[in-house]
Amino acid sequence: MKQFLLIVLLSDFSTLLLSQTIQPSVVNTTAGSFGDTEMLIEWSLGEMSIATIGNSSHLVTQGFLQPNLEKQVGTENIAIQAGILVFPNPVKDYMYLSAKSIDKWQIEIYNVTGKIILKTDFQPKLDLQTLKPGLHIVTLIDKKGLPITSFKIIKA
Repeated sequence: MKQFLLIVLLSDFSTLLLSQTIQPSVVNTTAGSFGDTEMLIEWSLGEMSIATIGNSSHLVTQGFLQPNLEKQVGTENIAIQAGILVFPNPVKDYMYLSAKSIDKWQIEIYNVTGKIILKTDFQPKLDLQTLKPGLHIVTLIDKKGLPITSFKIIKA
């Protein structure tokens, strides 16, 4: 009889433990929310424990009003779509560029301080013998003057 009673009590106790859920709650002075069909904004005032901790790959924000992102915005990588390749890297004397389609692009090469070193029309073979050794940024500019993409190259 004692074993039966013990089994019944333990099963009831474990059922109670499994049925518990923790709902987000916050102790603060006031809170609210507003929004429409596209977006909901929730806010709270006087929340006692809020801190953001992170490293290069993760970000944790403490508190109970956490964002729920359903839509994400991204940009298209034009360099991949246009099939742009820059080689070899590191560059000794000549740098080669290839692309699926070229529409009056320009090439700008900057040093690490942001100073423009070379500006020319797109060419599949660039003579870089006069460049000083080091890290350089190659930027492709479209016909509207907007940057398409940038590459880091090392001049050996």
